[in-house]
Amino acid sequence: MDYPITSKFTNSFRFKALVITLLAILVNTIAIANCIASFSTDYQGQSIIFVIISVILMGVYLYFAVQLLRKITATYDGIVIDYILTGRQVIIHYADIVHVSSYRRNINRGNIRAPRSYLWLEIELTTGKYISFNEYEYSNYDELKEAIREYRFKLR
Repeated sequence: MDYPITSKFTNSFRFKALVITLLAILVNTIAIANCIASFSTDYQGQSIIFVIISVILMGVYLYFAVQLLRKITATYDGIVIDYILTGRQVIIHYADIVHVSSYRRNINRGNIRAPRSYLWLEIELTTGKYISFNEYEYSNYDELKEAIREYRFKLR
């Protein structure tokens, strides 16, 4: 295994992120266009409320996009998490990791009979915070998981 190991997004995760981003932009564009068009009518109050709701939804979308769009690198010294949209970088030293566990989490898909499940890696830190990622997000999930475990528990 070549080190450091850097995460690679799966194609399905990229596609889903792109579609959700385009839909969010489209909804907000329509909301703002309707608000501008309705300033000359009697429905100003309703259009402003619609724009406020869409801006709040866009804020929620951006919050989750910032949290999910991240690059994870397992190095000799620790785990480096680069948040793509903000440019923020977090370094987690292996000594700050209390526990590393992996488990399968079922994703409820409504009426569809066969639930989809993904392997998740959950890292508990000494601060009480958790960092987790799954195999749906990264095509090299297994390599990342093994590198983190090897370095954390000094198996290499």
